[in-house]
Amino acid sequence: GERVSTNAAHITQTMATNHILVVDISPSMAPYLPAVRQSIQNAISGATSGDVISVYVFWHDIKTVVENVQIDRVDRSALIQQIESSVVRTEGCTDVARMLEFSREKMLASEGLYPFHRKMLMIFSDNQHAPYPCGGGRKLSASEESNLEVKAGSVRRMGGWSKYVI
Repeated sequence: GERVSTNAAHITQTMATNHILVVDISPSMAPYLPAVRQSIQNAISGATSGDVISVYVFWHDIKTVVENVQIDRVDRSALIQQIESSVVRTEGCTDVARMLEFSREKMLASEGLYPFHRKMLMIFSDNQHAPYPCGGGRKLSASEESNLEVKAGSVRRMGGWSKYVI
């Protein structure tokens, strides 16, 4: 009969990954966008069979660039071009609280869609909170800071996710 590997390292290496990338495109991110585009290109180029990719951009609003794209079913270079064209210009303000809520919602939804995938959340942001109507990078009040910490904590506590804030 067929032999089944019980080597955990082998299983982990062959598991597909669900990549959720959330990119801040507020004006303060302008100097970082070339590096962000390169990181996204690397993530797509390094994706393996079965991997799923979702990319969202945020400012005071959130836009879906691509969602739940199965890497095996697309032309990677066309996918990279589509994503890079959405991460070129900056606009608006930064609502970090809204982005954290959105990220958590997407993480929860994807767990239902891809329960057996490894899970990776990457947030590209300089974390300069300037909510609409453009607070100019103002210092947060104590209650706003506390609210952000609660939301960030809820994202950090999502078990089974590799999380990176870049």
